[in-house]
Parts: sequence; structure tokens; C-alpha cells
Amino acid sequence: MDLSQLSRLGKVAGVPGIALGAAVLVLGAVLAETGAVPEGWRGPLLIVVAVGAVLLAVLAVLGWAHGRRGGAQIATTRGDDSAAKNIDRSGTGGRQSASTRGARSPASNVRE
Repeated sequence: MDLSQLSRLGKVAGVPGIALGAAVLVLGAVLAETGAVPEGWRGPLLIVVAVGAVLLAVLAVLGWAHGRRGGAQIATTRGDDSAAKNIDRSGTGGRQSASTRGARSPASNVRE
């Protein structure tokens, strides 16, 4: 089993990259040592497992990124002299929407 690629992978992908790389290397070694899978199927099976692991990692990162994003801020008012204002100090980039109906009713969204 060749572990020389793990350090380079770790510089690019960090600890998750090393974990995925180690899992793929261990699985490859297990497939090479056991006779349970025919030799012609070992390469394609390893590729399917590697692609599945990468897709799982991508889904985990997307879920993490979506969970860190703030919820929508919606301010709606009716009538004269009724301001609608959203102030987002979280820095997460959630959607903002402010709408008013009436005279002298400003609507503003502020992101700090």
C-alpha cells in the first residue's frame, strides 16, 4: 500500500481529504488481497466507492454551508408613516425583503 500520496492530498483537502484517501487506499488493499471480487471488477468497484465517498463529502459540505446560512428576514407594513427595515448583523447572507404600503413609508434592508 502506497501512502506517499496522503500528505499531498492533506495539503489540498485537509483532514477530510486524508480520511477519504486513507479509506480508498485501505479498500484498494483489501480488494487486492482478497479473492472475493474477480480481478476485472476490482478497479471499477474501487472507482465507484471513491466517487461515492467524494459525493458523500460534497453533500456533507453543502449541508454544512446551507445550515450556516441565516434564515430570511421579511418586513411588511401597511399604512402611512410605517417604515419597514431589516438589519442583518449575522453576516450569514440570508435573504432580506422589506415592503410597505402607504405614504411616507420607507422600506430598507441593511447588511452589516
